[in-house]
Amino acid sequence: LLLLWLHLRDLGFSLALRVAGLLVVGFTQGAVRWFEYQYWMTDPAALFLVMLAFFLLERGKWAGLLAASVLAAFVRETYVLVYPYVFLRELRTGRPLLAAAGRTLALAALPFAILVAIRRLVVPNQPDDFASGIVDSMTFRLNHLLDNQPYVVTVGAFGVLVPLLLLVPDRLPGLVRRHFDRALFVLSVYATLVISNNNERPLAYALPALVPAALWCARAFLEETRLPAVPFLATVVGLQVLFWIGQRWAEIGMSIYQPVNWTTVGAMAAFWLAAQLARTRRVS
Repeated sequence: LLLLWLHLRDLGFSLALRVAGLLVVGFTQGAVRWFEYQYWMTDPAALFLVMLAFFLLERGKWAGLLAASVLAAFVRETYVLVYPYVFLRELRTGRPLLAAAGRTLALAALPFAILVAIRRLVVPNQPDDFASGIVDSMTFRLNHLLDNQPYVVTVGAFGVLVPLLLLVPDRLPGLVRRHFDRALFVLSVYATLVISNNNERPLAYALPALVPAALWCARAFLEETRLPAVPFLATVVGLQVLFWIGQRWAEIGMSIYQPVNWTTVGAMAAFWLAAQLARTRRVS
């Protein structure tokens, strides 16, 4: 959360937007509550290191980024999603293809060697069948496609961040084009659901990219409608608190079996519709 706060400041967001963004993440179950409850897992440290990578990369601290990457190799494989993001960000900022690839390879070489060594030297005491894991995960998701899966991978994972991202839908394609590195990072996080038997916890890794995008959309909405920022952002935080209260968590399997909370869905939908009405009235 501290790194997120500093990163949002580096990206130029106002104090009100930064406070709102921090509170929204604080009331995101996959990023805080699950980590407090399952403190023994590797995810809390891994998400910290992913957020640290975004922070250091934005500041151009390559030595620190290499140190974080080496440390992350001992923590969790999910960190490897950072390397494609580094490569794409280098391309987005104007570095030639070969130079971007070379810098990314230099950053990833030692961490990847450590990952391979750990895989070779540490023998798991449980079956490690990657293909069976994919089959099990996708079979479950397909069987529940018309049940809870659309909810748990969108509003059920991120709450108010979802309608925030859709506040100015006509500008969203432009945001994706300008920040294709962050957009593809989010897609790569979602791709991990193919093997994961959880939802909220693995999807939390998308927050370093999703939160700035949501705040950009909120800022664009406020500039377009000229609504007062503080009441609007207070409503945003209030909706996230409502989402957080409605999430079930202290039950086995709730990260994947989370039922649809229709109160939350209705509140988020009403918020988005009201926002679109405000935009329409401003234009007219």
